[in-house]
Amino acid sequence: MSVDTPRPGAERENVALGCGINRIVIGGRLNVSAFTIPKGPSRYAPGMRYSIQRDYSGHGGGYWKLFDRGTRIRTYKKDGWPRNAQP
Repeated sequence: MSVDTPRPGAERENVALGCGINRIVIGGRLNVSAFTIPKGPSRYAPGMRYSIQRDYSGHGGGYWKLFDRGTRIRTYKKDGWPRNAQP
């Protein structure tokens, strides 16, 4: 599967995550460039409730942590795919 090809079922996952997620998760892949407002260790997407932070835990292969109003909802790899997904 190419980098630009959406994963099967990605749109269903986006709907389950909530309102506005389709602007930052496209085809199942995190759009890191949408998070342009730095605030402490987090980066926020303008006008949205979502933020990301680098994942420095050193285990599990995660690179980004996605938060919804402070609640961690998913971990993404450096390439933007969900950590537990098989692109």
